[in-house]
Amino acid sequence: MDAENMVAVEVWVMVDEDGNFVAECKRETLKERYESDVGELDGMLATRTVCITVNVPKPKPVELVATVATEVDNAELKAV
Repeated sequence: MDAENMVAVEVWVMVDEDGNFVAECKRETLKERYESDVGELDGMLATRTVCITVNVPKPKPVELVATVATEVDNAELKAV
């Protein structure tokens, strides 16, 4: 698809060492969301923050089905 039919969507994700995570559209509100949904960030748990940019076609909805495999090479994503 050409760029004019796509929207770049940024999603910020914070994951702690226990596997708890939150997602936000703004990095500035990520810590607040974590503390609201998971608990206080007191420095006891390590966290990782990542930004994921998803290029999404507009405005036609697309449904996808994902198969998550135990082995990385066996996963697949198909349009419905």
